[in-house]
Amino acid sequence: GIERDAFSRRPSGWGGEATRAKYSYVITAQIYGAMAKSSKPDDRQKAKDIDRLLMMNPNLRVAYIDHDKPSGRYWSVLIRWDATAAATTEVYRVELPGDPVGGKGMVGEKKPNNQNHALPFTRGCAVQAVDMNMDSTFEDAIKMRCLQESFDDPAGSKRGIAGCREHVFTDNVSSLANFMAVQELAFVTATQRVLDEPLNTRFHYGHPDLFDK
Repeated sequence: GIERDAFSRRPSGWGGEATRAKYSYVITAQIYGAMAKSSKPDDRQKAKDIDRLLMMNPNLRVAYIDHDKPSGRYWSVLIRWDATAAATTEVYRVELPGDPVGGKGMVGEKKPNNQNHALPFTRGCAVQAVDMNMDSTFEDAIKMRCLQESFDDPAGSKRGIAGCREHVFTDNVSSLANFMAVQELAFVTATQRVLDEPLNTRFHYGHPDLFDK
């Protein structure tokens, strides 16, 4: 017979399949291309570590910024792991108007722009941006469905950004890390709320915002 989950009595593995159908995960590693072509062994090892992440997680995608110095052109590139070729393979390539992280004439801060350049490779109605040193709680996971439904208000009120509190799990590494975690609580949570109400000047900061595509 069909192996079933003891709790839901559904076929075993149905949860993973449903999650993969509804959600996609894209890592924005803007210097991946530069590290892969670097002459420094440390940089090439970091690129190989990202390749290993892709190999271990078939549904994971990585977006990076490719730059051609002679022409001065920039591209946002999406890659995935190709099990047949046993190597990473390019999925999409989108040309950018300039350097999104520090280029002249580009509007925005470097951190959110590093995330924004990967938006064409995401799907769905809403996107959540998560930093690499962030963690979450089970209680926050329960709230996620309500946050997503808040973007579809029958009354016609259109939500643009839903901010969440950031949980930094590296706060106990050192005194400096603890200080940085405390200031993130002040800036990412308290300050962003004031920018929203009463100032009405809240923009996408970087994480862990959930915003309408």
